[in-house]
Amino acid sequence: MASAISAQSSGAVVARDVQAAVNRAFGSSVELVTTFDPYYATGDFNGDFRVDLLAVVRVIGAQPERVRTINPYRYTRTNDEPVPALAFAIIHGAGNRGWSAASPQAVLLVRGGSPVSVMDDGRSRSSNVGDRRRLIEVWRRGNRRGRPSYLPRTARGDAIVLLTEAAEGVLYWNGVTYVWREDPEGY
Repeated sequence: MASAISAQSSGAVVARDVQAAVNRAFGSSVELVTTFDPYYATGDFNGDFRVDLLAVVRVIGAQPERVRTINPYRYTRTNDEPVPALAFAIIHGAGNRGWSAASPQAVLLVRGGSPVSVMDDGRSRSSNVGDRRRLIEVWRRGNRRGRPSYLPRTARGDAIVLLTEAAEGVLYWNGVTYVWREDPEGY
């Protein structure tokens, strides 16, 4: 992926912390899908200068009331298509603890019919390790004075780069919701 930074660049983030934060925010309604490498990413996704968390999860139950569900993919399922099992759990951080704070700023579930490779449940179960690697990266916003040219103009924070079967795409917060754009090289 062009111009991206590794999704798991922070050595301070460990799997048990990610698990604890997801459990605290979503309860038993989701489970982490740890077969992907990476299966989570951290960054300032909403642009408030606090660290946020994105993790690949399998939806296994009804969401708690505090969870906001978003479908940014502009894809409408037909009645015979199953609801996708995989989603992104996103925790917008609060205070100095960021995403690991006891009361995060927001808890979101990004799901819906999607071309994103990491959302393919078959890949999560594939015996081919290459199907599960390097599917998530983060484009950092940079310092407060400038915006890197590769970020979409309406992105408020760091953008999440995701592979599809055809190209790459970018998932980003525009100040109100998460937006999906395929082929970020044109931005």
